[in-house]
Amino acid sequence: VTDSAGGSTSQTFSVTVTAGPSISPAGGALTAGEVGAGYSQPLSASGGSGGNTWTVTTGVLPNGLTLGISTGTISGTPTASGPFTFSIKVTDSLGGSDTNSFSITIVPGPTISTAPMLPSGTVGVSYSPVTLGATGGTAPFSWSITVGAPPNGLTLGGSTGTISGTPTSGGTVNFTVQVSDAKSVTATKVFTITIASGLTIGTAPTLPSGTVGAAYSQALNAVGGTSPYTWVITTGALPSGLSLNAATGAITGTPTSSGTFNFT
Repeated sequence: VTDSAGGSTSQTFSVTVTAGPSISPAGGALTAGEVGAGYSQPLSASGGSGGNTWTVTTGVLPNGLTLGISTGTISGTPTASGPFTFSIKVTDSLGGSDTNSFSITIVPGPTISTAPMLPSGTVGVSYSPVTLGATGGTAPFSWSITVGAPPNGLTLGGSTGTISGTPTSGGTVNFTVQVSDAKSVTATKVFTITIASGLTIGTAPTLPSGTVGAAYSQALNAVGGTSPYTWVITTGALPSGLSLNAATGAITGTPTSSGTFNFT
């Protein structure tokens, strides 16, 4: 330095310049999340003078998530699905900063996609298996009954979601099924199954008598089961001249010989 009279002096100085903070990861897609499942994604900063402060500068975090101002951790429980893009800035105690852009994709939680009215069944007849479906969420899924129970004789596969078995009693049954995904997010739905009573023949075993040469007609009656019905003779035989209508169950014709006839 030189003054106005020509006097001068000099001195050597040193200045240390510290690199500003740098965010890691350096932008891009962060770990995906799921609606209803707890989420945590830490961000870190290297370099700088410490005492970092974190802020979202553009865009928004997924609904339900927040950024820790002093920790840099994105955490919470997402409440809406979709892709979200945003920029995060870290600022150290000396004002040094770094900003990176990130994205997080939030997938929907599971829902049960099968319609609530399930196929009907019949007592004593193997039920055609029904496999319940789930959309969204994170596989694998587990299934359980939370309210009520399926019809007697039917069970729900815990890992498959398949309802199967052979019903042992009739009636209409309502029950609630819950599906839980790999992140323990759940969904429920109420289902209904109607089971028809087992098939029986309601007509008394001793039928009206007939006369040789006179027209005869007797309808048999089926109770329960699932129509339409098919009728057949399994043992014995009808009186000569009579026949059984396979579709209607009517015994008709004109007897040609007398006697007592037993048939099943």
